[in-house]
Amino acid sequence: MRRTTLPRSRFFLPALATLIASLLAPGSALAQNCIGDTTPPTIDVLAPERASAVVQGGVADDTFDLIVSVLEGPNLLTSVTVDGDELIVSPISSNIFFHPTTSRWGLNVVEISATDGCGNVREVAHPYLRAGSFGPVRTAADFAAELPDAVVASLGPQSLDDGDRNDPDDIATLVDSLLGTVNLNAVVPTVLVAGTPNRRCNFFDGDIWVSARVVRGNISGSSPTLTGLTASNAGVQAGFGVPAISVPATLTVYSCNLGALISPSFNVSFSTTGGSVSSNVSLSATPGNANATSQTNANLNSVTASVSCGVFQFACNLVSDLAQSTVEPLIEGALEDAIDGTLPSFLANAVEKLELKTSIAMPAPFDVELGVASRLSSVATMPGRLRIGAAAQAYPAAAGPSTPVGAAGPIERGGSFPALTLSDFGLAVRDDFVNQVLWAAWYGGGLDLPDLSAEANSLGLPVVDLAAFGHLPPVVMPGPGAHEIEIGLGDLQLDGLVDISAALGGAPGLTLPASIKVSGQVVGVPSVDPVTQKLGFTATGSTVQVEFVSPALPSLTNPLVPMVELFLTSWLPGQLEALISGIRLPALPLASFGQSGLELALGAPASADRPDDDQTRVSGVLTNRAECGDGLVRLAETCDDGNGSLGDGCDDTCQVEPGFSCGGQPSVCNVGPDLDNDGLADVVDNCTVEPNPSQLDTDGDGFGNPCDCDFDNDGFCSIADFNVFLEDFITQVPSSRGTDMDEDGFVGISDFGKFLTGFQNSTPGPAGVIF
Repeated sequence: MRRTTLPRSRFFLPALATLIASLLAPGSALAQNCIGDTTPPTIDVLAPERASAVVQGGVADDTFDLIVSVLEGPNLLTSVTVDGDELIVSPISSNIFFHPTTSRWGLNVVEISATDGCGNVREVAHPYLRAGSFGPVRTAADFAAELPDAVVASLGPQSLDDGDRNDPDDIATLVDSLLGTVNLNAVVPTVLVAGTPNRRCNFFDGDIWVSARVVRGNISGSSPTLTGLTASNAGVQAGFGVPAISVPATLTVYSCNLGALISPSFNVSFSTTGGSVSSNVSLSATPGNANATSQTNANLNSVTASVSCGVFQFACNLVSDLAQSTVEPLIEGALEDAIDGTLPSFLANAVEKLELKTSIAMPAPFDVELGVASRLSSVATMPGRLRIGAAAQAYPAAAGPSTPVGAAGPIERGGSFPALTLSDFGLAVRDDFVNQVLWAAWYGGGLDLPDLSAEANSLGLPVVDLAAFGHLPPVVMPGPGAHEIEIGLGDLQLDGLVDISAALGGAPGLTLPASIKVSGQVVGVPSVDPVTQKLGFTATGSTVQVEFVSPALPSLTNPLVPMVELFLTSWLPGQLEALISGIRLPALPLASFGQSGLELALGAPASADRPDDDQTRVSGVLTNRAECGDGLVRLAETCDDGNGSLGDGCDDTCQVEPGFSCGGQPSVCNVGPDLDNDGLADVVDNCTVEPNPSQLDTDGDGFGNPCDCDFDNDGFCSIADFNVFLEDFITQVPSSRGTDMDEDGFVGISDFGKFLTGFQNSTPGPAGVIF
């Protein structure tokens, strides 16, 4: 036993007296009777309430009193801090504190700490939302809940007209192909001049009366060609070139001469050397509909006529007058009518196509389907640019099982119209709409995650059982950088059994029920996927606040806090990235956008680092976008039958429906059984009894990996194949022989199970098609 000896000196007694005095001083551990006291103070935040939605102020930071009650029983409080600000200067008893705090728009997490004289510490992370307004709670489409101009597209000069008529990646090419179908024979009347025979012939009165009738033949060279499409404050201007027009006709002259009625007919042809047409389309919008009117002016080059009159020369004198006064205005009017009848309706229909899908399927693990309602809300033209806005609303089908009763609706920030002028093609998505989608996913139960054990274990958290649900929705807020956003997730609750064996140094298997409150903020850069047309988000940093609600025993929970924080900082960014990626961008009525740069913006308050008012730039280049329904199979499409119908084999996202096989362009889909439910009909499935949606066939023998145990390709699954498999199983490295049967990148137990199934059947397959 170690013995401690106090020094014998003349200073001993005074020093001892000083020590005893300090131990007995007010607030000291001995004076507060700390023996057996391991209970930390109690902290209650009276205002704002935890997980509440505070309606106050606007977008700017605001200040209000945080009301905190701290209780400590018989002992004194030696420290109380709020966000690092110390609220007491000397030990005091329990108290209620009114502390002015600064809150930002969106998620706020107040960190409060209280320490008593015995060294017991209580730490609380208190989350709440603050905004000037929150939207209504809706579980169905409702105009009152839609956000005007939730999505805005801006088409610049190249998107309007890139000068290339061979590639339908701009509006001009589509307009040109549309007007190329204009047929003047269908709109120009057959009778150009409706003269009638004279019925008054009175030679003695000197009355010589002449009239003429012109009947045209087939007009040729009549299709106008678009020469350019531009935009201005006045609307969309289109210019057309008119090729030379040839109009064969028959001229009949009626004359009363010398008491005789004659009606000679002559073949005559009218022709032009070309001409031009200019049109200005004014666009406007009412909710859900575009209105377009146009003013078109056609000018043909001088119309000439060719006719041989013979002895009736006076008839030829009529031809030039008829050409100028009758034929030319008729053809010009027909051109104007044809363009006025097609161009405005085409442009109006084009801008109405800025619509979102009617539903959003959030990815795993959230697995909730949201309804989406959208309609045109605005359209405007300006120099060199056409801007289209769509109102939208995202909503859940019903409240989730853990959704708090009386929960507020989606947070709203508002803000000015995004200014998309930096790139040829721009797309802006209001952060209010992104927040509405995130709110709908949360309200509909998307954050009710009943089993996170496997994921938590893989990231090092010692839990036997773990579930999560959220008391607040995720919120998108301005990030610290010019092109960053921050996603806040407040009051996520984790409930489960925690293995505390390691923390206590005991044998494995000792578990403790735990309930943990979590708040987190993830900063990252938004992006866009040009293939899936979905938003993206790449996390660059995260912060979490962890509070053990139970057990409230620091000796047990303190060692677990770092492990929980490590799990959350690894797990949370990926979940928020998945949530954001569930939001699909609208499809515009263009086959593709070529190499046009994408300018996508999320609404965010302007700052010195972000001079673009109310928006955050989103990186990405939108190239060669597929348009579902155009009959062409491109990019991520697996079929395209030229329509957006369901149940015909190719769905409204151009993916092959289960039980069908599709091929060709436009796709032709055939019904067929799908025994393994992998989305491929058995007749085209290279593995009909094991799901193989990728149709992976590493060794190229016609049998998909999941049902191909014939690695030496002799037609049988035998001991020789087992030896091949064993070689790769030992190293777990798949080879070109197809030993990775479950397609997970290595050869393991799952592959061994599939091999044994095939080995028992002695042959590979079955497969619907062998090649």
